[in-house]
Amino acid sequence: SIGHVAVCHNGNLVNVAQIRRDYEEHGHIFTSTSDTEVILHMLADRQFAEKPDPLAAVLRQIHGSYCLLLIYPDRIEAARDPSGNRPLCLGRRGDAWVVASETVAFDIIEADYEREVEPGEIVTISAHGISSRRFVEPEDVRRAHCIFEHVYFADPASYVFGANVHLARKEMGRALAREAPADADLVIPVPNCARCAAMG
Repeated sequence: SIGHVAVCHNGNLVNVAQIRRDYEEHGHIFTSTSDTEVILHMLADRQFAEKPDPLAAVLRQIHGSYCLLLIYPDRIEAARDPSGNRPLCLGRRGDAWVVASETVAFDIIEADYEREVEPGEIVTISAHGISSRRFVEPEDVRRAHCIFEHVYFADPASYVFGANVHLARKEMGRALAREAPADADLVIPVPNCARCAAMG
């Protein structure tokens, strides 16, 4: 009902079960167990679709951790939850704007990192250029970065939450050695993401 849209979602919503139940009680049929499908049902719902900014209205109703990328025929919308739990960043390759969860993706396509999408921000990229808006008030932004991005999830070559992942992991290894010294001849990184910490 809202036209073609492709969605990419990184995160988990904590109030999605209740929203899904409410929609099912009103006849909506879900084809997956994905949090993302609930967001699409909300965007197609008349109570949100008829608002001046449907995406912002939907994002005010969902709670949890999310970075979203929505691709419409005429624009791209990138959004990050008010806590900034997961990383999302903007880059440029010539005149083209690009969005990725990690800066290492920009290296692969030879794009330049510009900035992070801020917590509680929606960025729109279209033929008219790039624009930004907030869907929550500044006082409702509460930064709560996921520590596992630096510990495990992110590529060591990325910059996440303003810090290089490799250097952050290396410093974690140094801190571990200081706080819990071991009489050892060898440090073995397991899993592979621990290689930077082992070096530290």
